[in-house]
Amino acid sequence: AFSPHHSSIATTLDDLADAFGHLGEYEQQKSLLQRALGIYERTLSSDHPTISRTLGNLADAVGWLGDHEQQTSLLRRALAIKERAFSPDHPALAVTLGNLAVAYGRLGDYEQQ
Repeated sequence: AFSPHHSSIATTLDDLADAFGHLGEYEQQKSLLQRALGIYERTLSSDHPTISRTLGNLADAVGWLGDHEQQTSLLRRALAIKERAFSPDHPALAVTLGNLAVAYGRLGDYEQQ
């Protein structure tokens, strides 16, 4: 059996959150992703791409719930990790930049967008 803070538990939480997101159950998705993120932050380095991916997924969930301020904050954190982990022309940066632009647009911050 794994300890409650094992990265395998976080991976399962992440996968379950994805299923809830597909069902439109964004509060449940958010809760599971927050738990997964907490485990990843305790078990992985702060620049690990998995943390960035989970932040991006959490940003999607809170965006669906209408919290675009938190969405942009999470996406900025995800982008900062990706900028340290990947080359400037890596596609993962483009995806996060695009998501961040959409979030800024929802906030009406067209200058940042």
